[in-house]
Amino acid sequence: MSKNSCVSQGSCAVSSSKRLTDIKRRAKQHGFEVLKISHRHDQAKLGKTELDNWLKFAEHQAHEVTALETAVKLSSERYVAGKASCYEVLEAQQQLFPSQINLARAQRDQLLAVVTLYKDARRRLAG
Repeated sequence: MSKNSCVSQGSCAVSSSKRLTDIKRRAKQHGFEVLKISHRHDQAKLGKTELDNWLKFAEHQAHEVTALETAVKLSSERYVAGKASCYEVLEAQQQLFPSQINLARAQRDQLLAVVTLYKDARRRLAG
């Protein structure tokens, strides 16, 4: 059974709840606003806000990855020139890889926010 498949609505609700909790936690860590949903109409506003937040967060992560890639490149050049140790290169790489993972997650969450926004719009139009 894959992680994305749901046997019952209960398991979907639990995984969605965990994902939403994780998204809110990560958004708060980076200073983005998190809204509570009180009415169905507010879901559209939340979806737009969530999308805006993930656009900002993904942009921030992209800048961070670019800076860390530059650090890896510079430390590698310093190592080749004999000015830095292998440890410096490895340390720069170890800082880069988690940042790349966070960027990929931010991009995934951004796409999920777009899908959610479209699903909510479709439900409102149908219902």
